[in-house]
Amino acid sequence: MGADPDFYIQKKLAKTKQGLGFFDKDALAEYMRCFRNPATSMPCARTTGDLRVDLDMDTADFAAGRKIACPLLLLWGASGGVGRNHKPAEIWSRYVVDIRGAKALPCGHYCRRRRPRKPIASCASFFAAP
Repeated sequence: MGADPDFYIQKKLAKTKQGLGFFDKDALAEYMRCFRNPATSMPCARTTGDLRVDLDMDTADFAAGRKIACPLLLLWGASGGVGRNHKPAEIWSRYVVDIRGAKALPCGHYCRRRRPRKPIASCASFFAAP
């Protein structure tokens, strides 16, 4: 990623049939600006050599019966890879005590880019709830 952020963005985000057409030009420019900045594009532990350590900690917590206790709102794109290939609510129920909402939005992976009102409305309701 860091060696050639523009190439990474253009190849990674354009790998589906729609290419980069689902991003407006300002949003794409912002993604590229952030990926070019090493301070904002640092990969997380799950994408680096720390993967084993990260998963070992998760495994130990869940093996001991510990789950994430804070309320969770789970949103995903129905036509994205997650929506087509997985059952997010079923998967997350293994790790979270309190799933307050779980729904597929009518879009692909980038929900906020394709259908911004849907996740915003869902989040507003979630955070307004007692």
